[in-house]
Amino acid sequence: MDREEYILSNLLGGDDDPEVRSILWARRNPKMAKAVPQMLRSLARKRGIKPDNPPPVGLPVQLSPSLYPLGSAMFGNRVGPRVGLAEEDMYGHIGVFGKSGEGKSSLIKLLLTRFAGQQNAQFTVLDMHGEYSDLVTAMPAGKAILVDPDQIGLNPFEVPKLADGTLCMSPEKWLGVVRELLRVMWLNEPSLNLFAEVLLDLYRQRGVLSGGRSSPRISDVLGVLDSMDPKRGSDRAYARGKLLDRLGSMRAMLPGLDVHRSRNLHKLFWDHSVVLDMSRTSDVALPVLFNALMNALTTAFRAAPGGPVRHMIVLEEAHLLLGGQVNRRTADLRENRGVAVLRFLRKAGITAVVANQLVSDLDPAVLGNIGTVFCFRLTQRRCITQAASMLGLEQWAQRELASLPR
Repeated sequence: MDREEYILSNLLGGDDDPEVRSILWARRNPKMAKAVPQMLRSLARKRGIKPDNPPPVGLPVQLSPSLYPLGSAMFGNRVGPRVGLAEEDMYGHIGVFGKSGEGKSSLIKLLLTRFAGQQNAQFTVLDMHGEYSDLVTAMPAGKAILVDPDQIGLNPFEVPKLADGTLCMSPEKWLGVVRELLRVMWLNEPSLNLFAEVLLDLYRQRGVLSGGRSSPRISDVLGVLDSMDPKRGSDRAYARGKLLDRLGSMRAMLPGLDVHRSRNLHKLFWDHSVVLDMSRTSDVALPVLFNALMNALTTAFRAAPGGPVRHMIVLEEAHLLLGGQVNRRTADLRENRGVAVLRFLRKAGITAVVANQLVSDLDPAVLGNIGTVFCFRLTQRRCITQAASMLGLEQWAQRELASLPR
């Protein structure tokens, strides 16, 4: 269906109109398909519509004030009704894509302001570029706070616990989560096996396996590795050196990760919306910090008093957190990291706003977990193709993504 057929068929009532439906059905016959545009134009003239100068089409219907208004629909220079999101849209993940300067952050700020106005609703923003500090001052006093990640004190090796100290999962299972996290930091299999051996031994020594609360920290793991004396040139010596390098870099770049016990973040996330200024966070330490935050967030909401707390988390530069494109030929059978994170958040009742400049930076499996999509002007062919696939656009409509207003 080309652009003219799409506009005229919608103006005339689409599939709900029997005459339009019979004309569109004729497209299935190759001999009659070429005559479909002319038949639609004739039907339009019959109904008093000028096919060469059609009125605006495709504008959304007026929305209820109880939903989440975001602006007004436009067709050319004509302003249509207000548009926004329905309540059910806020329970699925949301994607916001567009080049730098197109308005992604402004849209997200507006969306967060609408969301935070609801009862028992807070948000967390992983601010990669220091763009959301003004959002804290725009919110009512005490509603939102700006936090430096170094001030939080998160231990990525601490097994998630509820407010009463009950473990959310077994230490062995949490060890598997941390192991997969460190795999993202370019650690090979021997290094991961050595890390799992050291951390599991520390869990046993500190009684974590039997419910103890004193979890090991990065310094403890480094201390055990320093005390080892493997044979020079062996695989174990290489794995030890790799671990010392990566974990040492993380501790130097993010001192807030080297604590025995994570601070009690439950009250922080219950009472406030949080903007985390991560503009100075190194890419090396980012995956570990992100994992520790997911731990704290999901633990907080599972233990929330007085009913569930609705939460939204904004993932700026999402490809750094969720991973990029996966090579299907070399990838193993484990679940894509980004898909696992989004499913983890959905099970916890947390809506993720996935914001990225390039749609093509994210794996299609990750994009498939996004329900609502906002697209700003796209210029790269790969991005347009991915976005068109997500939005289900006709071939003619794909070109519109490159000519959207700035």
